[in-house]
Amino acid sequence: MVWDVSKKASKVWILLGFIGIGQLVALIYSLVSKNDKDRVFGVLFILGWLGDLIIYFIEKDKDKYIASMALYLLIGEVILIIPVILLFGLGAFAPRVV
Repeated sequence: MVWDVSKKASKVWILLGFIGIGQLVALIYSLVSKNDKDRVFGVLFILGWLGDLIIYFIEKDKDKYIASMALYLLIGEVILIIPVILLFGLGAFAPRVV
């Protein structure tokens, strides 16, 4: 197994979620594992927010590492998407009418 189930994940997963590569890194980690459960979670990580929430609620009482990793990825993704939504709302990406 790739992850130590008794420990929480590093908060570096928030940064990986924020810069948009957290899902890819989690998928690669899952696929190199020999454990079938980890491979299933790798597929769920592809789903983004939805996969993070599913994994968190399934594993929150069983596997501290994967549950905290999914939660940290979700936090990073939320931190990323809030400014993007605000910029769209303010019209930063709207075409200029001359």
